[in-house]
Amino acid sequence: MEGGVQNIKKAVEGIVCAVLLVLTFILEIQPSSAIARHLVVCLDGVSFSEFRDLQATGAFRFLRSPSQVISPFPSLTNPAMVEILRPLGSPLARGYEDTYYSWEKDRILGGFISRFREDFIRGTFRELFHFHPSAVESALEYVFPPWSCERAARLDFQRGLERFKSSKVATFLLYVGPTDCVAHTGGAPRLRKTLHFVDRELAKLKREQPETVISLFSDHGNEFGSYRRADPASALEGVGFQQAPDLKSKNTFVMPAYGLVGAVVVFVGEQDVEKTALALSHAEGVAFSSFTRGERVTLIEAGRISEISKRGERLGYVPADPDPLQLGITGFYLPQQWFEFTKNHYYADAINRLWQSSRTDVLNPASLIVSLKPGFYFGSRLLDIFASLKSTHGNLNQEQSAGFAATSRTDLPTHVSAGSLWKVLVPNAAEQR
Repeated sequence: MEGGVQNIKKAVEGIVCAVLLVLTFILEIQPSSAIARHLVVCLDGVSFSEFRDLQATGAFRFLRSPSQVISPFPSLTNPAMVEILRPLGSPLARGYEDTYYSWEKDRILGGFISRFREDFIRGTFRELFHFHPSAVESALEYVFPPWSCERAARLDFQRGLERFKSSKVATFLLYVGPTDCVAHTGGAPRLRKTLHFVDRELAKLKREQPETVISLFSDHGNEFGSYRRADPASALEGVGFQQAPDLKSKNTFVMPAYGLVGAVVVFVGEQDVEKTALALSHAEGVAFSSFTRGERVTLIEAGRISEISKRGERLGYVPADPDPLQLGITGFYLPQQWFEFTKNHYYADAINRLWQSSRTDVLNPASLIVSLKPGFYFGSRLLDIFASLKSTHGNLNQEQSAGFAATSRTDLPTHVSAGSLWKVLVPNAAEQR
């Protein structure tokens, strides 16, 4: 009897030990294998072609082949980041850039000085990043370009990486904005130097934490070359309009100028939209002007009118002769069909991007948007004093519009719209913030 009891006790003890071993295995192993940590880094303004070519030389070997991320139009940071981070609840941008016209207050707000205020980050897409430099730090990158831009890019990345290492957030978003400044003012060689630094640091992290997923993306491209200033204001003054800080008077227009970019946003009274769009289409350096009215987008190139309209869920394109977009396609198609038809075109996904340009992303949409030709830019004359422009973005063409995305986890689609990027990079709901 006594021996039987002992046998039962030994059997129970064996079962308990086995259960404890299994539980220990689950607790120690299962979490890291179920959901790996994910570092997502935004490198502002790095073009798809620049990243692809750099990876072809052996850089970023821990990442799979890059995807081409097609930015909204105009291809600027604010609308692009709103599109990309919309699944995380990104609020609309106040304007296309940080100097913007407010319809409600009828005046220009923001500007360089706004970078020294906390609302530069609070209440914007920037607040969604786990690391974003302070408003003051963001302003200092422009003090002595391109050297200050390079230093700021490295410093921001290093500080963000240290924040990631000390954090327990499953999906960590790190923003490196000065890479765009490096491209604008330092050109391709300095940008590649900065990217090689990022590559070395991330390769080291991957060796230390092989289970960590690393993803990189950018919000738009940058087209390197020689540039000269466009003067769209003179074209409007030539037909009787006057530039002003508000629209209180007749025959006035507001043209906010901030970064040195390849697009111009113009604000006029409703009655003046067509006349100003027509005048701007003839200005030197202008590829075309566009404006939205109801269910129609009008595109004017050198006085010739093309139109995009909507029928049910389909978008239709009726081009002028010759076609300013050179698509070779007319008729009505679903947005995804337009994307597939034109994702490799010089004006990638033009129909969808033009349709959305004044409907989403910003609280103060422009009366009309101008896409400049390659080699031309518009923006603050003050910035001309600080640096010579080596590249820009903003217009509709592919090089200025196409950012990139790449991840260590898996191959991505060859092309993705900015609005679809987050779901591609972070497909697992358990990784969402």
